[in-house]
Amino acid sequence: MGAENPSVEALLEAARATLHGTTSMPVARRARASAVLARAALEQIIDVRLARLEAELGGAGSVAASGRVKLVCLRALGGPGAARAAWAWSALSSACHHHSYELAPSVGEIEGLVAEVTALAAESR
Repeated sequence: MGAENPSVEALLEAARATLHGTTSMPVARRARASAVLARAALEQIIDVRLARLEAELGGAGSVAASGRVKLVCLRALGGPGAARAAWAWSALSSACHHHSYELAPSVGEIEGLVAEVTALAAESR
């Protein structure tokens, strides 16, 4: 039997704790790790929203798809907050995968993104 996924709330709490934790990890790495956790929470929110819309529309079941494809589907189906979710997912993805020649995301930027995902989570309840 496989391990269950952590809840959205647990992922967001871990993102906040990682970002503000008192570890020897450099701030840039904490910011990136926090962005990864926040994006994982957002992806769970997107999955739940798509499942709800699919059920309302009498869909045939979920299909494995990339994050971008899921966001396109959410927007096409008229999901609430789809544009904000797409923006947050894109910004978090950039924070997770920034290049060495780019500035690392700041703590403030990641805090804002975690707050946005927290708001989207509250709207999904």
